[in-house]
Amino acid sequence: MKKKNNILIITAAVVLLVIIGAICAVLMTRGGSSYEKEVRLAVKYFESADYDNAIISYEEALRADAMSEEAYIGIAKSYRGKNDLKTALTWLDTGFQKTFSPSLLDMISEYQRMLENGENSLVYAVNEVLAGAASADVYHDMLILYSAYNFGNYSQYYTFAPSTGDTKKVIREIPVTLYFSSAPNEVSIPEYITVSDMNYIFTGFTTGMSYERLSALNLTGLKFGMSGVLGCNAVEFDDNGCHVAIECDESGNIVKRTPKNRITIQNFTVEGTQIPSDSQDATEPAANVEEATNSAADTVEIKGFILDEKSGSGLGNAMIEIAKGKIKDRGKIFTEVRTNSNGDYSVMLEAGTYAVTVSCDGYISATEEIIIRSDQTMTKHDFKLKEEKSNAGMIRFELTWTGSDDLDSYIDGKTASGRKVFTNFLNRTVEDSDGETIAALDIDQRTSGGKETTVLYDTSGEYEFFVLQFDGNNNLGETGAEVKIYIGESETPEYTLKIPEDIDTNTWSVCTVSNGKVNIINKGVNKSTSGYNKG
Repeated sequence: MKKKNNILIITAAVVLLVIIGAICAVLMTRGGSSYEKEVRLAVKYFESADYDNAIISYEEALRADAMSEEAYIGIAKSYRGKNDLKTALTWLDTGFQKTFSPSLLDMISEYQRMLENGENSLVYAVNEVLAGAASADVYHDMLILYSAYNFGNYSQYYTFAPSTGDTKKVIREIPVTLYFSSAPNEVSIPEYITVSDMNYIFTGFTTGMSYERLSALNLTGLKFGMSGVLGCNAVEFDDNGCHVAIECDESGNIVKRTPKNRITIQNFTVEGTQIPSDSQDATEPAANVEEATNSAADTVEIKGFILDEKSGSGLGNAMIEIAKGKIKDRGKIFTEVRTNSNGDYSVMLEAGTYAVTVSCDGYISATEEIIIRSDQTMTKHDFKLKEEKSNAGMIRFELTWTGSDDLDSYIDGKTASGRKVFTNFLNRTVEDSDGETIAALDIDQRTSGGKETTVLYDTSGEYEFFVLQFDGNNNLGETGAEVKIYIGESETPEYTLKIPEDIDTNTWSVCTVSNGKVNIINKGVNKSTSGYNKG
């Protein structure tokens, strides 16, 4: 009897150990740093509308926990943000088959309804823009829509006319006619677009649009003359990644409601990734189209203008520095070029992804990410720079750190007039009622290897500058973070502060600024990560 009792005790202990081990495994997987970090990172990307990277991070989270409905929902929402409901539904279905989650089932029903009603289609989007149009002469949002969809997106809703030989695949079921190559792939954009009515380019187009009126809009590259493409006099201008050419009279006036016209898409990003098939594990990262284009050796001419944001005039001798890779992991600058006296530039690049930084004396530099495709021969990218306020009292904060943690720079406070000022990775610039910059963050550096620079231009108020650890690991003291503070236009820092190694909170309060005076704090505090991360 004693032996039997011992066996029962041993068996119970083994079962208990198995249960404890299973619980620990779940906690290590679900609650561990890998899963939590990837989900937080995915949320950050999603809130910044960086859907491609949000998807990648959610997929990494699925590697740690293949049963996470949160990750499946996040991937589906990201694909919806990319106007790709079909892929979103595929991921939702995959997630439901694994988890049987009622939330995923509800989303499947909702997305199927949206797909059937065409609520992510161009027609739906166009009608939404028309319904909410502001009183502006050019439908900037409409032109953004024309450049936001690719062949895969259109194929969800519309039927293409059959193509023979060099004839283009054409859609004529919507207010615009789209012309694709005879053999487009999923991510091909239209070679050009025509609209059936000038009301789809200009708000309230009735009796015409004079060239004088167009000139008052400060449109980029506005001109008129004989167009070889349209075979007639045409007004041409660039707007939101589109080059627009419209038939006009000899004086540059657009007088017809249905003139000859052509919209050519110039600036675009690669949309869409491969849909996971039944044979592909849903936790495997989808192959990105960008990888295929990066391997091409073709060179493409990149040209455009560097412009003053307010006046629209070209900026001569502006510097364009080009580095390979995305902004978050760009490499060293491998080529640079300057604009001519009119502000235009030209450079030859191989197909791939590039981080392009533009700077000019007296202006705030800007960095943008561009993708060059091997099937292009030329693409146009214009940059608008904001004039830097000449303010001897401005204060500049430069944050650097080591390691893979994600640190973020913040300014929180009010101007002397009581205007709220809050800058972070979601809200990089704050302006006053006259459009003048109060404070600005240049870039959201997500790992070490670069610096985040925040400039406080209006120092007549009460502010705090602090650094928040996005990952929430509470090991700020181990990140090697350093902040240099510059006063005015000096290139020599007034203060160089290294983070105290004993900080065990999620936030490093660096200093306050009170009416231009810097007060050093340099200690750890706790702030609500979720509240601040929402901006």
